[in-house]
Formats: sequence, structure tokens, C-alpha cells
Amino acid sequence: TGHDGASWHSFKPNTEVSSTGSQNAAWTKSIKTIPVDGKPKLITIYHEPENDPKGSDPDAWTLTWIKSQIEIGKAIKAANHPDVVYGPVFMSKYSVADLPATDQASTRRFIQIAEDNGLLDDMNAVYDFIGWDPYHEGYAFDPPKLGATREKISYWMDAAEAFTEAKFPGKKLAIGEPVLPVRLCSILYSYFIKLII
Repeated sequence: TGHDGASWHSFKPNTEVSSTGSQNAAWTKSIKTIPVDGKPKLITIYHEPENDPKGSDPDAWTLTWIKSQIEIGKAIKAANHPDVVYGPVFMSKYSVADLPATDQASTRRFIQIAEDNGLLDDMNAVYDFIGWDPYHEGYAFDPPKLGATREKISYWMDAAEAFTEAKFPGKKLAIGEPVLPVRLCSILYSYFIKLII
């Protein structure tokens, strides 16, 4: 994240329960107990949702996930913690640009469902950043050769960055799990040092 002592906390609560808002008070109370120390604390609920649509109706699961994002986001905002920022973690260029928009694992499908239900503005209202776990981008590089340049990193991240700006304008981009060799990670993080906070 470009900050000493920053931490990223990921939770996977029961989305059917959390989507109702019945746990909001407990979330707010919990966030308020976090010490204020000036070190950014990123919070994500149910990262990489593209991997997880359950049951015979993945669209219904996705809508529940979206509502859960919004409700927990409201609870986190209500805590008004100066060090805490909140956002999702999506997958990668693969899930945003390579899969058909109707595919169960397509990030675009998730956002389309939010738009169809009038909930994208509500997501934007609670998110501080949009995170990505660019595994597929990591696999695209040949570690022994490490012919990595900022241009190559830009190519693989452009789709995620463009999607973020189109659907979540003004939100900062965060890189979660790059799964890249160490030198490549340093290039990736330095390229996106503008991100987060």
C-alpha cells in the first residue's frame, strides 16, 4: 500500500444474514474498538466473489453479496474510524475482460446485477477503494525471464483500472494478492504507488 504498518483485513461472514443489516450495530461497535494509530487498515468483506456464487441461482447469491457489501459498508462508515478504509477485492483482467459478461465468474456480471437493481450508487457510497487480486496477470509472466516492465504491468492492469474508473469513478485501486516474483511485485507496487489513501 506504500505505507509502513498498513494492514489488510478480509472477512467472509454469512452474506444472507449480513445483507439484512441485522449485524450492522455489531460491525460498527467492533470497528470502533480498533486502536487509532495513523496506520491504514483496509477492510474487505468476501473477497473474490466471482469464485463463490452458490446454489442453482448464482444471480440471487450475487445480489445477496451486493446487499451485504452495502450494509456492512454502512456499518463501517458509521464507526467513523480515521484509519479504516473499506472496499471489495475482485479478481483480475481475466474476470473483467476475458470472460463473457454473462459468465458466472465475470466481474462485469456482478456489477451489471448491481446496476439492474439500482444498487451501484449505494456500493460507491460505501467503498473507499477497489481491490484486485491479479493472479492471472502473474501467471502471464515467465519468472525465469522476468522481462517485466512498467509497460507490461500497465497492459495487464489497464482493464481493471479502466473498469474501476468506469463503474467506481474516483475510487483508488488496490493490489491484494499479485502472486508474482518479488522483483515483479516491487515493479507492480511502485507503478501503482498512487493507489490507496
